[in-house]
Amino acid sequence: MIKKVFLICLISTLTYSQQRVQGSVKDIYSEKGLEGVTVVLLTRDGDFSSIWADTDEFGNFTMLDVPFGRQSFAFQYLGYKTKIANEIIISAGKIPVIDVLLEENLSYLDEVIVTTNDSIRKSEALSKMAVNSIQIVDVETIERFSGGLRDVARLARNYAGVLNTDDSRNDILVRGNSPTGVLWRLEGVPIPNPNHFAASGTTGGPVSALNINLLKSSQFLRGAFPAEFGNVTSGVFDVNFRDGNLSKTELTAQIHARSGVELLLEGPLQKNNSSSYLFSYRHSIASLGASSTGTSAIPLYRDFSFSLNLGKIIGGQVRLFGIGGKSEIEFVGSKLNSSDLYGNQN
Repeated sequence: MIKKVFLICLISTLTYSQQRVQGSVKDIYSEKGLEGVTVVLLTRDGDFSSIWADTDEFGNFTMLDVPFGRQSFAFQYLGYKTKIANEIIISAGKIPVIDVLLEENLSYLDEVIVTTNDSIRKSEALSKMAVNSIQIVDVETIERFSGGLRDVARLARNYAGVLNTDDSRNDILVRGNSPTGVLWRLEGVPIPNPNHFAASGTTGGPVSALNINLLKSSQFLRGAFPAEFGNVTSGVFDVNFRDGNLSKTELTAQIHARSGVELLLEGPLQKNNSSSYLFSYRHSIASLGASSTGTSAIPLYRDFSFSLNLGKIIGGQVRLFGIGGKSEIEFVGSKLNSSDLYGNQN
């Protein structure tokens, strides 16, 4: 008699709702990486959890096993003020990068200390000469702003003394001044109108060419401009690009009704000197036939942005950055009909 024996093996896998978080901690004035900074994940009650990490000699850190959702982190270092990064979104498929600037905690005796409203976050201001009417703009704020359409210029409507011309464009009027008086700067360099379908002599447009996924903390000034901004009469948008992922190569793809189809590639160049690259390309979704615009005139726009941090060399740190775009649309009278929303046969 022949007996047959079957062995069935069941393998069970568990998927943990956890993600890795990484970033850097630098001195706010020297921008030098701080070694030994303690980064702690906070609980919902604001207490310290058991999940923490320390920064390396370059000021970089990696924290493992961070739960999904909105999480807050505390940054502590001897001789510096404690910094709290609130409600950072932790999700699957994308490693969050947190860049923090710490300010020294100095104590003065027998002196009168005068402080300003902390809402302007003066300690984080990129321009040390800015006194008032300054707002720090980060990616989290832009994404939360209702009706902002992931546009840094449209976010400015939320601030006192700022109006917009209409919803179709992102021109802004600061305290009654002309929108043409707004100065745009990228990494400290004055640039022309950073928008698609921009008319000559204007500073706004229907669609922004600035990809907020490349931005780090930037600033918007509405008055009392420091001398570095020249003869500005309206407002200043001082925009800055972030560095790429310092530990691994990442490719991000997303689709947005306004910014279109987007591809973003980032990663390290050389890990021993904290160099990295960051490239972004966007293409309008309407020109791909993926949506109806209500008119025969289809908007075509695309842009490319990059940020290269080549690390520290003799004499300083080398950074390369750039942005370029192209936009076009044709209103042809012979192709229009009575149902067209934006055209006139005449």
